[in-house]
Amino acid sequence: MGDANLRPFNYRFERSKIHAGDLLVVHTDGVSGAVSALSEDLDLRRKPAVVIAQHLLENYSRVTDDALVLVLRFAPKGAI
Repeated sequence: MGDANLRPFNYRFERSKIHAGDLLVVHTDGVSGAVSALSEDLDLRRKPAVVIAQHLLENYSRVTDDALVLVLRFAPKGAI
């Protein structure tokens, strides 16, 4: 099984310090403009992660493609 047309993908790894309150947003290609929306809308970034994900799906997902958005907000150490 498999597709002979698939080529290996080269992943790039980077390390960053994560601080309390930082957001990690991962989305599929079915959601376009999500990154620029978050970088421009400070009020949106202050909302709970689930609200951000809903907003991005409702406003930036393509009708003709599947869409997935994962939003994580990092909690302070010991908060959970």
